[in-house]
Amino acid sequence: MEIPKAKEDKTPKLYVPVEEFKFHGPLEDDTSNGLFLNDFYFPEEIIMKVLTFLPPYQLLPLSLVCKKWCNIIKSTSIWMDVYNNQFPNRAKRLPWYVYYLYYSTNNFKNLIKTGNAKAEFNDFTRLTQFDEVENIFFKIQVSRLVNLKLNLLKDKIF
Repeated sequence: MEIPKAKEDKTPKLYVPVEEFKFHGPLEDDTSNGLFLNDFYFPEEIIMKVLTFLPPYQLLPLSLVCKKWCNIIKSTSIWMDVYNNQFPNRAKRLPWYVYYLYYSTNNFKNLIKTGNAKAEFNDFTRLTQFDEVENIFFKIQVSRLVNLKLNLLKDKIF
């Protein structure tokens, strides 16, 4: 009588011995890193320049393409270029990260509207234009400066 052989276990191993582990090659050889298109390599600067012409709401989902694109899209320089492309003649009163946060999170929009990121007040007016956000942010900065000056003067009064 013949003993049946045990079936091979096709489940993945949790721990791979060091001898069997295979390292990835350099990024230039890896065509899945987002910088290759039809076997042609594009430098990061080219991709960054092309991405700056997209509207911000279309730019954010592209950070899910790969890690390289995520790093490109979350970089300081691309958001400064996007801001300059969207508002070429505007005085630069806001830091670039306010522009990034405005388009990336609903909590930031809510924070600007209400002062509380978790609160959802329906009786507040909804800000729809970035101009409104810029004006509010500028007013907040000015009011903080006025309060700071008053506090400094209060300490110097005899």
